[in-house]
Amino acid sequence: MADIATLDLHPPSVQYLCGKDTRLGKVIRMVGPITYEPHADNPFPFLIHEIIEQMLSVKAGDKLFGRLETLCKGQMTPESIDALSVEEVRSTGASTTKVRYMKYAASAVLAGTLDFSRFPSMTDEAALEELVRLPGIGS
Repeated sequence: MADIATLDLHPPSVQYLCGKDTRLGKVIRMVGPITYEPHADNPFPFLIHEIIEQMLSVKAGDKLFGRLETLCKGQMTPESIDALSVEEVRSTGASTTKVRYMKYAASAVLAGTLDFSRFPSMTDEAALEELVRLPGIGS
C-alpha cells in the first residue's frame, strides 16, 4: 500500500495560494487538512488517468481507466499502452484524440523524452514546461 500524505495550511505553497486568492484561501481553511496518496512510485498510470479524465466526470474517467487497466492486464506501463492498437484502446470508450494523447505519452517515455525520474530534481516550472510539451497536457 502506498504512503498516505496529509496537506494542511502550513506548507509555503498553501500559504502562497491563500495569500494570492482570498476566496480560495477561505475554501482551503473551510475544507481543512486533506489526505491523499502520492503517485511518485509510478507516475505513468497517473498521467494516463489524468489524460482520460480530462473533460469527463470522475466516475466516467475511473470507468474508462479501469477498462484500460483490464486491457493492460493490470500492468499500466508505457510498453503495455504502446503494444495496444488504437482500436483496442478506443474500445474502452476513450475518444480517438485521447487515445492519440495516451499513445504519445507512452512513446515519449519509451523514447526517453519524458523521464519521470528527473522530475524530483527539477523546479516546478521546469517540470511543468516539460509536461506541457505533451499533446493532451499542454495543447
